[in-house]
Amino acid sequence: MEKKKKQGTILRQIMQPFVVFVLILILANAIVLMLFSMKSYLDDQYKEASRLARFAGDEFEDYRCVDWLFNFWENHFQEMEFIYSNPERLNELEIEFRGLHPEVGEFTSVTDEAAESFDQKSAILFAEIVYGKISDQFDQLKRTHKPLYLYSFLIRNNNTEMFIFATGTLDDEKRISQGGDLFELGFTMPYVEGSYPVVDEILSTQKPVARMELSRSKGANHSVIHAFEPVYDNGELKALIGVSYQSREMIEYSLRMMRTMLAITALFFAVMFVIVIHHIRKIVVLPIGEEKRIIEAYEQDKDSLTASRALNNIKTKNEIERLAESFSSMVTELDRYMEEYRVVTAEKERIGAELNVATHIQADMLPRIFPAFPDHSEFDLYATMTPAKEVGGDFYDFFLVDDDHIALVMADVSGKGVPAALFMVIAKTLIKNRAMLGGGPAEILSSVNDQLCEGNESELFVTVWLAIIEISTGKGVAANAGHEHPAIKHKDGTWELVVYRHSPAVATMEGIPFREHEFEISAGDELFVYTDGVAEATDKNDELYGTDRMLEALNGCASDDPKEYLAAVKKGIDDFVGDAPQFDDITMLGFTYRGVQS
Repeated sequence: MEKKKKQGTILRQIMQPFVVFVLILILANAIVLMLFSMKSYLDDQYKEASRLARFAGDEFEDYRCVDWLFNFWENHFQEMEFIYSNPERLNELEIEFRGLHPEVGEFTSVTDEAAESFDQKSAILFAEIVYGKISDQFDQLKRTHKPLYLYSFLIRNNNTEMFIFATGTLDDEKRISQGGDLFELGFTMPYVEGSYPVVDEILSTQKPVARMELSRSKGANHSVIHAFEPVYDNGELKALIGVSYQSREMIEYSLRMMRTMLAITALFFAVMFVIVIHHIRKIVVLPIGEEKRIIEAYEQDKDSLTASRALNNIKTKNEIERLAESFSSMVTELDRYMEEYRVVTAEKERIGAELNVATHIQADMLPRIFPAFPDHSEFDLYATMTPAKEVGGDFYDFFLVDDDHIALVMADVSGKGVPAALFMVIAKTLIKNRAMLGGGPAEILSSVNDQLCEGNESELFVTVWLAIIEISTGKGVAANAGHEHPAIKHKDGTWELVVYRHSPAVATMEGIPFREHEFEISAGDELFVYTDGVAEATDKNDELYGTDRMLEALNGCASDDPKEYLAAVKKGIDDFVGDAPQFDDITMLGFTYRGVQS
């Protein structure tokens, strides 16, 4: 048996020429790092500190009334509320200030003269808001650039005292008023001339000094780099911005050697880069480009045989070749899948058409012409059924047993879809046929129960509320086989549930007895029966609509027309459910008894 030729991988083919390159590059970088001078390192860090100090200084200089602000903060800080990282409180103060001064636009545009015109309350509000904004900006700068300290201050009292304005904090740092130890507005500390020569030079010359300040913490093995940026207003020094970075000391190496090594490394990297790019193009880019061209051609002509042959001709002895083989299998399987999809789609359309017909057939089986009995002025009735799927398991029915008795039926088959709909057709037919033979509701349901239990391999059952009412007197007999409690409203009363003990559902077991009870309704009384799809309608939070909301909707309708109070309940359900999907059929029947007219 011929030994299978070992295939390589893209990673191996690319890494082989890179291994030597990486080793040499690491060696070169090590030499460069060793030769990197402390001077260059400190210069870079000072530039970062100086740049950050300028950014922080710009936060003050953006305000045209910077002179007034510093003077007010210095002399009235004890009257101010310090606001840190609290946009809600800052917004409240700003709203209060703008209520006093609606003419003020951007705070940065307020001049010294305008600020001087503020009353005491407005001046404090304005100073608090600006201080809160600048403190938030200082926090953001410090948390972005991570210096050791970021602060603003003024040297006063003949250069003997440092007065602190705004400072910046990290996420885990707090100012003194927050229970921490970082300085904030109003904090003072002694200042000794000579401690920071750069600060002394700025104070004496009133000009920026482009030179770093380097100090060492006592007993520590690191240095601290300080950069100071003055804040001016009309050429007058108002404050200083201080930025401090902590850095470990590094020995100073030759800048000339560093530049030489960097040049050698750059030249070597350029040569290796050209070689590697050529290698990658040969084993990766060109084969993938060919695969792309083949797939695009297949997208246009859908010729899977040609595409499969072309893909199988790509030989790279790595993952790209195996990818081409996978693509070849994919286009073949895709053709097969598309054919199956066409068959499935046609079958789905056929089933959909049949379900549509079934929906119409089921709807036609339920009485839908109203008024149903125009010759009978003794009562009004109305019913609706809204299925959750194309076909449902709920049904209602009403029919005259004889000239003086009307039967009302409300039922709900267990399950959903086509099986429940078929069971519903059988149950509805059996109930009506048996009722027309005479007998009470219990006797009717008992007979229907035994017939439905025969051959009920699907173990479906149906909850039924069946009532037979004597039209001339309003006397009735009802049986409830596991169904929802009906609701009744007596004339001039309110809707309430009629709660009594249920019998088992129909088709659960042969030979079971059913209870029935007598009732009587008077002229003006109204009756409402429904399926569990009403009470168990749920919103997007899975909360049930419930019978309490149902009764509230019924009582909210002043009309005694069944169509009107059924519509009120349906609107209540729709408003409660909103966009949540309907999971159960919603079926309702209303019956208003008007009595025999003289």
